[in-house]
Amino acid sequence: MTGNIRLDFMTCLGQHIDDLDRMIDGNASKPDLRSQLAFIGREVAALEADYARLTQEHSNLKEAHVKLHESLAKLQDSPGAPSADTVICSTESITRKCLGQS
Repeated sequence: MTGNIRLDFMTCLGQHIDDLDRMIDGNASKPDLRSQLAFIGREVAALEADYARLTQEHSNLKEAHVKLHESLAKLQDSPGAPSADTVICSTESITRKCLGQS
């Protein structure tokens, strides 16, 4: 889920909690209160599951990032590897050619 959808979801959950508060103030029946609590409980459980998934994905991305930097360092340390300046110049040259600015 994207950030905006998550914020909308949280706003919606807040509204359901406010609804529960109004139901309590309005002397709603026990079954209605329990139904609202059950709904909120399911929404919280979904958020917890989503948080666990996102935490795992973040961990995987950090691990991939470290591996990428390790691979880059090995390439840069290997004999005959181009310097960072050479790579940048080559990239700029290719970009200029692609843009027709040779």
